[in-house]
Amino acid sequence: MYYSQIVAMLSDGGVHRFNELKRKSKKLSSNTLSSVLKRLTSEGIVNRLVIPTNPPRTEYSLTEKGMELSRINSEYLDWLRSWHLRESQ
Repeated sequence: MYYSQIVAMLSDGGVHRFNELKRKSKKLSSNTLSSVLKRLTSEGIVNRLVIPTNPPRTEYSLTEKGMELSRINSEYLDWLRSWHLRESQ
């Protein structure tokens, strides 16, 4: 589920920094977020760009593969919300 959450956060097509993603994902620890980002990067879903400033900045965005996944992910999350609402009534 963490994978879906992070893909959703990156799905606006913009560039995001680690701390920004950490703030948006209040429930994820830094270690978990880091692990998920590494996995998504290794799978070709997320771009990771290190900018050589002092201190270095790291930016994350979705690849073309990631953008395609985000469309599927969005439908999946809509489906989850729809059924969760129905079952809780």
